[in-house]
Parts: sequence; C-alpha cells; structure tokens
Amino acid sequence: MLPDRLASSLPGTTCTSWLTASRPPRFDGAMSVGSRLTSQRYLDLLHGDGERLLEASEGNMAAACPSCEGWTVDDLVFHIGSVYAHKLAALRLGRAPEKGEWQVPAEEASPEHDLAWCHAELHALAAELARLPSDAPAWTWWPPEQTVGFWQRRMALETAVHRVDAELASGAATPVADDLALDGIDEVLHVMLADSGVDDVSGPEVDGGRVTVTVSGTTIVGPASDLFLWLWGRGDAGRLEVLSGSAADLRALVRDATQ
Repeated sequence: MLPDRLASSLPGTTCTSWLTASRPPRFDGAMSVGSRLTSQRYLDLLHGDGERLLEASEGNMAAACPSCEGWTVDDLVFHIGSVYAHKLAALRLGRAPEKGEWQVPAEEASPEHDLAWCHAELHALAAELARLPSDAPAWTWWPPEQTVGFWQRRMALETAVHRVDAELASGAATPVADDLALDGIDEVLHVMLADSGVDDVSGPEVDGGRVTVTVSGTTIVGPASDLFLWLWGRGDAGRLEVLSGSAADLRALVRDATQ
C-alpha cells in the first residue's frame, strides 16, 4: 500500500486526505474568510502542534498509526516532514516545486534520522512563514488565494490533524484548539468541497460551543474539534448529532473531495 517511501514522497500522498496535493484547480469562486485566525495564531499553532506531534512520535516510531491505514508512526513523520520540505521549496521558488527540488531522507534512513529531519523542516518552514507577510504572493493550488497566508493556515491545519494521528498511535488524542478546529471546518466547506464542485453548503454556525454545518441536505452538529476531526476521517460520530440527512453521505462527499 505504501511503495517506495510513501510513493516517492509525492506531496499528495497522505492517509485519507490530499492535504498537500498540487492538483489542477476546479473552482474559480471567492474564498471564505469568516473564521480566519491571525498569522501569529497560525504560526503558534503550527509550532505547538508540530512539537507535540514529534514528542508523541519519539520512541514510538515502529508503532502502527491507526488513523492512517498501513502506516507506521515513522511513515507519518516522513510524510509530514515531506510536506514541510515541499512547502518550504514552494515558498522559496515562488512556484510549484518539481520532483527532486525538495529533499527527503533516503529509504534506508533510520527512524531517529527521520524524526530529527522532520523537526528541522518544521522549524525551517515556520521561520519562512513568519518571515514573509501573510499577503505576500505565493504559489498555491487554490486559485482564489495565492498568498503566504494560505500556507500559514493550511500548514497549521495539516499539522493539527497529523498531531492527532501521532497521539492516537500511543494512546488517546487531545482535542484540536477550538478556534483552529472551527477554521478547519470552514476550510472543508468552502475550500475542499468547493474545489470539488459541491456548493450546497452552509456554516459553520456556532451556538453555545456547538458547531452546525449543512452540506447537500445533511445537517450535523457537535463540538468543533470532534466535528473537524470527523470530517477528516478521524474518530466517529459519537459526539455529533445528525439533524437531517445522512452522516455517511456527508463523509463520502468529504472523502471524495479530500483524496
């Protein structure tokens, strides 16, 4: 299932998501900005969740990663490090990197080497994202937002999801920060689904600490972190309430949009 070092470190190779893919654009509408955080908040979350991901991985690299079928924690660390290296190259080149323009460890590299390399890439990417203004031009796969700010947001969200993956491999995961989870739900609705041509969406709406979204006739409500992670295929719908439609249908829409 995972040939040649996660399919030769192609940036779109990931467990149940395209979180870093460079696919052709399919949407030319306006972006959603209602839930956006400050640049500093994204950078703080990227650094914090990245460090927690690596801390959860240390000493556990051979363990299976239950939320990423067929992966070990070492595979997860290699993947997220590749994501960081790819995005760092994109920011420095000002375009989509060609294969070979970002460096990854060799197939025979030790888990300890992978961990140290990923740590270095996290800090290098965070430093580059902090150095550049959020409104500075940058290549992205999302036509409405060709800015550094897109990657500040995307990398914070990707890191949070994979931090949960690393924690699940060693026990219980901790929630995603509420503000980031809400922003991540917004991104699923107004970027991922929109990019796949799904425009019958509303939300996220917040009421009393619970978040409601509606997609193609399915309305579901729950805590921000639980709903965000469920949309990304982590966890079950146990803490969510389906008010109308089918949770399975909604998950299928999101799964199709994020592969």
